[in-house]
Amino acid sequence: MSARHPHLRGRDLYREIVIARKRIDPDSANALLDEAEESYATWPILRALTFCDVVHFIAVSEFLASHGDAAWIQADMRREVKSQIPRNL
Repeated sequence: MSARHPHLRGRDLYREIVIARKRIDPDSANALLDEAEESYATWPILRALTFCDVVHFIAVSEFLASHGDAAWIQADMRREVKSQIPRNL
């Protein structure tokens, strides 16, 4: 995506990636980025949204959506998900 849109950086680039990955419209992609930002980039300190935050949010959301209300999903999955995302994102 960076090669296709070399002028895009940060949130603008993430939006294009989300649109392509999720096959959603720009408004829905912005809403997803807002949710990712709220989940990962506002606590304990406010900081810029990272690509890793976006990947983490999508991975957890898709996992939870595919497993419904399974009772065994009661753990903090952040460590497991984080271990699967390259640190340089």
